[in-house]
Amino acid sequence: SLTLKYAGTLENAPAVGSPITASVDVIPGYTIESKVSGFKLNLSLYSEFKVNLFIPASYAEYVTVNGEALAGTGTYAISGNNYVKSVVSKTAAEAPDNAVFEIVVSEGGYTYTKKITTGIVQYAQTLLEGNYTDADKILMCYMLNYIYVADLYFDGSEDSEIATLLGTYAEQYMVLNIERYTNVLENTGLGGENGIFYDACVVLGAAPSFKLTFKKDVAFKGTVTISYGEDNVRTLEVDKLAGTELEFVIDNMKMYNFGVDIHVVATNEAGEEVTSGKINLDTYAKYLVENEADAEEIVEALYDYVKVAELYKAGTLTLPTPEEAPEV
Repeated sequence: SLTLKYAGTLENAPAVGSPITASVDVIPGYTIESKVSGFKLNLSLYSEFKVNLFIPASYAEYVTVNGEALAGTGTYAISGNNYVKSVVSKTAAEAPDNAVFEIVVSEGGYTYTKKITTGIVQYAQTLLEGNYTDADKILMCYMLNYIYVADLYFDGSEDSEIATLLGTYAEQYMVLNIERYTNVLENTGLGGENGIFYDACVVLGAAPSFKLTFKKDVAFKGTVTISYGEDNVRTLEVDKLAGTELEFVIDNMKMYNFGVDIHVVATNEAGEEVTSGKINLDTYAKYLVENEADAEEIVEALYDYVKVAELYKAGTLTLPTPEEAPEV
């Protein structure tokens, strides 16, 4: 995603600077900023967070970032200028850790390096402390809450920096009335005696995903098509023998799509429909909350974050009026 959050442009992206720290190898008579400057930083909210560093495309031919050559990787137009992009991905449990971009410039037989250390928490802090919209700040608070709970759930650690930010801003911005689990499916339509799937569920990992598990004793040759949200289609060509195990994971999803219905259609070689149905977050989240007490907090934090992301994408994320706000 090229956007700062989900919609709009990068023009309001926080500039590289405080609270982002940069350590530079100092070489007499040379400053790397004279060759590589004008960076932009943003955050893409997928099931794995993506910290994106944009560097002017004119530098691409002699720059590598984290060992990756950026020349020929495609350019991105931002505010009338072209950029190349380097990405550091983080799961929710890893999100409190720093994202490090090591920039190496090779020119004239010399090598110069610059290391930029930033992170998802620092990015959220920039938005919360800066002149950004209520919608930006609401989204950052629900995102931080999910990261905090995920870090505790998966790693058993509590991040004090996130706790401080939430202690400062949650009372003002985490005030939405979110009605949970309103789209629970009575039947996904994917199982049953004649279906080819044994299970379809959400994988509640540090990078959440959906998973389809084929029946082991069923042979199937054909196509499985998964569609969700706006024009998101994934196709799996399957040639499965009876007695073999096969799973398909639907991952790397934008978080504003994570709460929508995912439609699954399986057709055989002749193009005839064999199985069809749908899965969603509501159904699995409600099941977990009712059956696994230790998962309730992480499921609720994930669910609220996803729903806030949906509202943000739709452009309808606002603070409630005093009459609408829940008691805290």
